[in-house]
Amino acid sequence: TIRESIRLRAFDDGFDKGKQDGFTSGFNNGVKDKTLSIAKKMLKKKISIDVISEVTGLTIEEIKKLNK
Repeated sequence: TIRESIRLRAFDDGFDKGKQDGFTSGFNNGVKDKTLSIAKKMLKKKISIDVISEVTGLTIEEIKKLNK
């Protein structure tokens, strides 16, 4: 029926959107994790927090939390 077709189409659209949102979220989390890992390595090399912030885009507060 037409009603069933519309319902299935809406379900498929919702599923596709959810899948894309999940992928985007996972990708962004991975990028953030890698950035934090790089910042930790830079701290171990005694690179200044200001330079780390400039290079990684992390805030000074985020970097200070890593230094604890």
